[in-house]
Amino acid sequence: MYTKKIIIVLYSILSFSLMADYYVKDQKIYYEGYDHKNGKFINYDDEVKNIDLDSFEQLNPFYARDNNTVYFRGKETDIDRNSIKIIRLNLVKDKNFVYYGDKKLKVSPKNFLFVNRKVSNESIPTIHAGSIFYVKDSQNAYHVEVDKDGNIKETKLDNADVGKLLSWNGILAKDEKSVYRYGEKIDYIDAVSFNGDGIGYGKDKNNWYYGVTKIKNADYKSFKEIKGSLTFAKDKYNVFYKEKIIEGADKKTFEPMEGKFSKDKFGFFYKEQRLEGVSYEDIKDLMKASRIDDKKVPGYKYKE
Repeated sequence: MYTKKIIIVLYSILSFSLMADYYVKDQKIYYEGYDHKNGKFINYDDEVKNIDLDSFEQLNPFYARDNNTVYFRGKETDIDRNSIKIIRLNLVKDKNFVYYGDKKLKVSPKNFLFVNRKVSNESIPTIHAGSIFYVKDSQNAYHVEVDKDGNIKETKLDNADVGKLLSWNGILAKDEKSVYRYGEKIDYIDAVSFNGDGIGYGKDKNNWYYGVTKIKNADYKSFKEIKGSLTFAKDKYNVFYKEKIIEGADKKTFEPMEGKFSKDKFGFFYKEQRLEGVSYEDIKDLMKASRIDDKKVPGYKYKE
């Protein structure tokens, strides 16, 4: 039995390894990939069907082609074999479409760009399950969301000025007329003066925001994010958790702790509430937990 490996490629992506391989066995071509969900190698389609062995060419760990067809993970696609261009691993384009895997995106391949002031098409981030990002062509812009199963949701940005459009990340984008959150237009924020990334605090010429939620009781001039925190802020009157006032917090001695916990000289807080009669020993393990059931935080008045 003669077996020939064509190529083995190992990429480090977001702290895990991606391994994939087209290979020839007994004059047939197979595709083997790594299933991260189940932690094992799988054959997506066992033998790659209808392939021309003599013209077969592997393009990267996911894509290959022969004289007639482009294959993604060993399966035939509608991608044009003559005009295919690898953008980044599992993102490609041909003369007609941009594809995530073998799924067509609405954005045109002509003048296709990622919308991110920190990312150029030469340093495109890896697209994977859970990714969110903005893309545009010469006429339209879209917010793209990839769910855990690889399904795609695309939201067209209403009346976006694609020439002026920028984004900080996959959450917020803006042009000179509007701010967009996950592709949906936010009408109450002044786009020209807005400065924020949708993760913590931001502001326009009129208001402060947590994400895109207006902080109604903030003193505009004195309001500031507490250094090193994305969720705590204060002005000359109050201390805030996200957009909510932490009632009774002492501004001079207040400081964030780990996670959603904080303290002042009188005691401890969880989110926007003071924890009455609670000691450090009662919460120290909760502060280190990656996920917290609010109902189990001592002294916290949980609201449905």
